[in-house]
Amino acid sequence: MWSFVPDVPMLRLYCELIYSLIVFPLAVLMFLNNYPENSKKSKVLLHHLRWIGYFSGTELLLVWTNRIEYGNGWSWYCSVLFDTMMFPMLRLHSRRPLTAYVCSVFIIIGLLLVFRVPLPQVSEAILPTRP
Repeated sequence: MWSFVPDVPMLRLYCELIYSLIVFPLAVLMFLNNYPENSKKSKVLLHHLRWIGYFSGTELLLVWTNRIEYGNGWSWYCSVLFDTMMFPMLRLHSRRPLTAYVCSVFIIIGLLLVFRVPLPQVSEAILPTRP
């Protein structure tokens, strides 16, 4: 749905790997590690809103600097909605993984249908073909 645009075009794969293997997993760990346990709903909501703001704000900065490209009708607004769904799902996954997996299947199918992602494009994203 989106990809990063590095300063040096040949480094696109490395840029994607750094974000996928380092930045995003560390952000998830920080989100869950600082989760307000046994707190009021307002503290939990504030925690979620803070992280949605971090991710949305960072992505908006990437949009303004042309460091991110969108495809299949995706936009920054879609990312904000996705972040709004993603953080509660991360919490659900840490508490009830099986329930989160079942929900995720429906979410993924819904996203594929709404954004009309062609299946060959999905398979190429998972298993890129060599030139």
